[in-house]
Amino acid sequence: MKNSNKIFFGFKEEEIESSIAQRFELIVNQYPENIAIKINEAQITYRELNAKANQIARLITENSKETEPICLILEQNIQEFIGLIAILKTGNPYIILEPTLPQERLTYIAEILETNLALTNSKNLSLAKKITLPECQLINLDEIDNSLAENNLNLSILPTNLATIIFTSGSTGKPKGVKRNQRHILERVWLETNDYKISSQEKISLLYSASFSASTSDIYGTLLNGATLCIYELKQKGVHPLTEWLVKEKITFLHLPSLFFREWLTTLTGNEKLTHLRHLTLSGRLYREDVEKARKYLDPESRFIQRLGSSETSMIARFIIDKNTNIEKNIVPVGYPVAGKEVFLLDENGEKVGFNQVGEIAVKTRYLASGYWKNEELTQQKFIPCQDEEGVFIYLTGDLGKMQPDGCLELLGRKDFQVKIRDYTVNLTEIEIALLELAEVKEVAVIAHEYSPDNLRIIAYLTTSEKSSITVKELNQILSNKLPEYMIPFAYVFLDSFPVTEIGKIKLQALPIPPLTRNNLDNPYVAPTNLIEEKLAQIWQEVLGIEKVGINDNFFALGGHSLLATQIVSRIRNVFQMELPLRDIFEYTTIEELGDRLNNTYLNQPLEIGEI
Repeated sequence: MKNSNKIFFGFKEEEIESSIAQRFELIVNQYPENIAIKINEAQITYRELNAKANQIARLITENSKETEPICLILEQNIQEFIGLIAILKTGNPYIILEPTLPQERLTYIAEILETNLALTNSKNLSLAKKITLPECQLINLDEIDNSLAENNLNLSILPTNLATIIFTSGSTGKPKGVKRNQRHILERVWLETNDYKISSQEKISLLYSASFSASTSDIYGTLLNGATLCIYELKQKGVHPLTEWLVKEKITFLHLPSLFFREWLTTLTGNEKLTHLRHLTLSGRLYREDVEKARKYLDPESRFIQRLGSSETSMIARFIIDKNTNIEKNIVPVGYPVAGKEVFLLDENGEKVGFNQVGEIAVKTRYLASGYWKNEELTQQKFIPCQDEEGVFIYLTGDLGKMQPDGCLELLGRKDFQVKIRDYTVNLTEIEIALLELAEVKEVAVIAHEYSPDNLRIIAYLTTSEKSSITVKELNQILSNKLPEYMIPFAYVFLDSFPVTEIGKIKLQALPIPPLTRNNLDNPYVAPTNLIEEKLAQIWQEVLGIEKVGINDNFFALGGHSLLATQIVSRIRNVFQMELPLRDIFEYTTIEELGDRLNNTYLNQPLEIGEI
């Protein structure tokens, strides 16, 4: 691990109360000839980046109103970062409109921002004209006058000034804009700079679009420390050439979505020389098995970082894993609260819960985002001011967690992943965890899909190891020993891989919904052999909402449950003019078994078959 000669510049806590531009200009003075950004063969020094940003900043101040949002409509390249720094130097917030995103989404964001100024280039000029308002002025960065002054503007920028607005998916289906101020971003950089000892000689990867919240620590952890931001086009190149790039660029900090991280591990042979790589930060759920595999290939001094945060909170908890860390559970916890953030759990009544109890994760701090753009109602709902501490807020994350007695936080999933199944509250993450404990299972996502009103079914999606031959019947048997009947999935969908977003999150909306059929069962279809079985099959099909049911199909494997069992008993009463005990549905779980039960019970009596 080649770190011994690195000079650590440090980040003073009082700098949190300054501005990003001020810290950046301090770094430019300290390391003017260091490479700031590198993408493929293109690169730019801090001196050059600062000079070009100053030129554009002057144009912005001439053409914009004070503190109005300014859009960047550029592909990810050096030009984009010049524009980003330029906007920050003026005290205005920037918004990155990634040209590869759907035009409808870009237009919606531009409209609600009502921005009067946007930076673009010749390549994206036509798109910029389409998505912005008619009165919006466009500055083409390919046509900048190089004679403009290159010295710093030295404008006064408050720590409460907005730095950027990050648009994330909203519950209404429309993106919501998270307002992140200077202090909010600088606090994150202060934490990571000093904890990780980030020096000016680091080579820090950027695999995300700069429009995503996840890119914040990569971009500013680099540019506010004099290091080099090395951009890898993960979306275009994939993970297979990643190792060669890491070695070539001598990357020291790698930030990967956990799904891509697992795929990357499969490409390693053990012959790679990743001696420079000392920090791996993973976004998403991390498993003990992931760490154990990675340890076989990486330098013993490399550290893994698992963390919890959001656009609204930045980082609130972190778990640092080194060669001596013992991971006890299958899922790696998200760790301990970071400095300046108090983390606690609340029940449904807003009361704090104790250790090892499930509750919604809340964070109390002065280092939060400033709320949501043009959504005061949601801001007041989510950002709750502390009555006894001015400038301090409590943010309700919407995540469920459990706090260990030593203060280590476990993440259990989203609160909105809780659903009501027959009046039972079901945490879908609990089902995921139960499945992930199986050695054959690699990745899991569990959803609840409403096929029709009052017909909510649990569906589990899995990827398994290559040698796995696990069946639906085996999965049901295993889960039935761990979970109550109402939590057993109606269907299992086996996938080769999960559809993912650019930042490595599973696209839940892209998962295929299995039809209401018996196709998810292991046993072959067997048709009714007599009138009783035929009538029972009709009853089951109607009650379960399934088109075709075989006589050997298990009622509960088809999605049956106690409430539907009462409907089965009622239908049998109407059709067969007999009173069947409810317990018989649980004991005789197939049509063949139930038919034999009816036939044997009434063997010496005439059996009248009515209409359903």
